[in-house]
Amino acid sequence: MNMREFNQLLEILREDFNAMPWPERRELAQGCIDSIKQSPQSAHVHMLDLIDLLLDDPRMEVRKAIADMVHLLPEHHFHKATAKLGMDHNAFVRSAAERALERKKRTEAGPSKRRKTSKSDADLSNLETLLGSKGAAMVHQHAQNLFEVMVGTSVHEIRTFITSMKGNVELLLKDCENGHGVNGAQRLGPKLRQSFQFVERLIDDMKAFTQVTPGDRRSERIADVVGEAVGLAVDHFKACDFDVSMIKLRVDVPNSLSAPMSRMAMVLALRNLIKNAFEAHMTNPGTFAEGHVGVSAAIRDEQLSISISDGGSGLGADELNQLRQMVPGRTSKRYYGTGYGLPMAHRNINNHGGSLKIESQEAVGTTITITLPLDHSEP
Repeated sequence: MNMREFNQLLEILREDFNAMPWPERRELAQGCIDSIKQSPQSAHVHMLDLIDLLLDDPRMEVRKAIADMVHLLPEHHFHKATAKLGMDHNAFVRSAAERALERKKRTEAGPSKRRKTSKSDADLSNLETLLGSKGAAMVHQHAQNLFEVMVGTSVHEIRTFITSMKGNVELLLKDCENGHGVNGAQRLGPKLRQSFQFVERLIDDMKAFTQVTPGDRRSERIADVVGEAVGLAVDHFKACDFDVSMIKLRVDVPNSLSAPMSRMAMVLALRNLIKNAFEAHMTNPGTFAEGHVGVSAAIRDEQLSISISDGGSGLGADELNQLRQMVPGRTSKRYYGTGYGLPMAHRNINNHGGSLKIESQEAVGTTITITLPLDHSEP
């Protein structure tokens, strides 16, 4: 297929995926990634455009085929694709993307991965050198307490939903025994699906929280990073079939701004915070009130400042103080918030040598301010 034919095919698929049978679309995606693998230096811009397009293919088989081979894509497209596939509404696609990410990590880590098993022991030894045995023991105990709170809170949430699911299953079985299975499925099915989706999100977030923030830092244009984060947040709501069109989004990020960062770690941190800003307008699961979300960036005091604000429900003083503790698993967003998004963002930003500040007022809204260094400094 020559370049002209390839571009024509792209235009046809942009208009209607079903213009080509899905098995052929799957084979096309696999063939493109194979070609890119054979000669990655030649860029293959047109093939990468096709892969970007097929990431939104309506057939999960096509998206999974890309997820199975996503580790073979060039670095930037790999991170962009895995971020999107990791948010896919299909569990098989998400799992395939996770496996590909693990394969890439193992390949890049090589023999050094075996040395990481004793890192916690080395950290404790360093603390003893700095603080003495008593000080190190206090820090260790504090970390243990936080871990127990995190696990206890998450287990409580999972058990609550499992109890609810068990009750709904029993009611559904009784309806089936009484010949009212269809009515029972219509009445209880959405509740069961919602509970399963929450537990799945919680487990995914718990796993993501255990991932180490990459240490590599490259200069990135902030407008691009914010744009990618906004796209992922909006895609999340689309995948959940949530309509957020009544929330006005304003992005004010000058194209001239850049800073050193691990791109995907920062994209995911901003995605979580932007998603939270939209969710601040949620009145019921899936239902949103009118409001606004703003994302802006500027240089202040020789540091990069990124602000994410909303005009949502806001937080009371007690809830705000609790949120500022950044303990994973604590959430006021029952049935849709796992309590891991903000702590994950906070950790990734801290690991960049930055800081995160939260200000909120009940019935007024919330503003989160991120501060990042403009030069590459170790946190």
